[in-house]
Amino acid sequence: ALLEQQPGVCAVKVFAGSSTGNLMIEDDAGLEAVMRSGHRRVAYHSEDEYRLQARKPMFHEGQPYETHSVWRDVECAFLGTRRIMALARKTNRPAHILHVSTAEELEYLADYRDISTVEVLVNHLTQVAPECYEKLGGLAVMHPPVRDRSHWEASGKAVRDGRVDGVSSDHAPHPLEAKQLPWPKCPAGLTGTQTIVPVMLDHVNAGRLSLARLVDLMAAGPARVYGLQTKGRMAVGFDADFTLVDMKAEREISNDWIVTPAGWTPFDGTRVTGWPMATIVRGTVVMQDNEVSGTPTGQPAKFAPGAGRRARNTSIRTGSCMRRGGAASRKAVLFGLVFAGIVGAGTARAAEAAWTAPKCGAEPQAPAVKAGTVAQYNESVDRVTAYEKAARVYNACVATQANREETAISQDASARIAHVHAGSAAVQSHIAASFQTLSTTLATAGRKLGHH
Repeated sequence: ALLEQQPGVCAVKVFAGSSTGNLMIEDDAGLEAVMRSGHRRVAYHSEDEYRLQARKPMFHEGQPYETHSVWRDVECAFLGTRRIMALARKTNRPAHILHVSTAEELEYLADYRDISTVEVLVNHLTQVAPECYEKLGGLAVMHPPVRDRSHWEASGKAVRDGRVDGVSSDHAPHPLEAKQLPWPKCPAGLTGTQTIVPVMLDHVNAGRLSLARLVDLMAAGPARVYGLQTKGRMAVGFDADFTLVDMKAEREISNDWIVTPAGWTPFDGTRVTGWPMATIVRGTVVMQDNEVSGTPTGQPAKFAPGAGRRARNTSIRTGSCMRRGGAASRKAVLFGLVFAGIVGAGTARAAEAAWTAPKCGAEPQAPAVKAGTVAQYNESVDRVTAYEKAARVYNACVATQANREETAISQDASARIAHVHAGSAAVQSHIAASFQTLSTTLATAGRKLGHH
């Protein structure tokens, strides 16, 4: 609790499963003690250490690299997350779950949004097993592991529909020679700081998410999670931090472009569309056209003191509707579904009709709940269960349609801005040429008339 009060400390990271050295708290008593101490956001590497150790004897050195995802399987991650969220609920302390990698966790955490935030790694949004292990070998080994296509698809969907608060790289620049060791001797972890922006811009251009969603995931979202002050948005009083990108620039990521001493990237040879052209920190250009400029001017960031404090117990608990035997013991926890509608905002757009997604059909209507008798209660549970299923399908459809339209708007806006800029530049060039012609004409005439 004292160390977290030092300047520049954004959160407390807890390894619930073995990952880096001996930094680990695997037991519930230790995890609960952390949650009951301090006020910063607690971020968790969520894998169940007991399951990891129980399964370890099943494997041996030299097995294929894809064995990594078999050892650290879906249940290993899901069990770790279930344990952490149970303790978060018990202590009423918000939890940030790092590098979520499974469809099961993403669906489960949707019912804990009042007390959890979620991070997904760029690798889990981009790479797919077993192909990545066949191509990259040890350069694909990370914790949690890259998984099969079903989890890749679930991660992309969760990013689009708002269940994910941030995307990061989990940069771990192990030496190339170490990563080429046989499994499991090769250290887990990948380089990623330098490649995350171009890779994510390529996802935007491919229509997998909108540019506005990417800004939220990599700027506003992390600022919200960690209570980062004066960062994450463009506003008076905030730091002038920007990344200028060219959405149409095509580049190939290569190892010789990587500046970290590790000198390698799992995206070597990957062609992307979209590239960072300049970085501005507090109003100062620090990178332009792939060249770092000036001297380091970084300063400790400021974090709100209560970013991870205990949540107020006012939210609606969510969970599956269920029946239990006996009239006196029949209980159900009804879903509290909140839909984030995309609507016009501000007086300038007050008269504009709300955006809709007609291809998704009509929005399911919430049923009336009657519980005067056991029969009415059971009927209400059935109606609410059916509504919950229909509403989730409808919400996913709306999110997909919104993403497509946002992407189209972003691309159209880029084209229109380029068109306006070209027209403006042409006018300026024409006027400058006219001034030059007139000046030359007058000077020539003056000399002829002797008015030098």
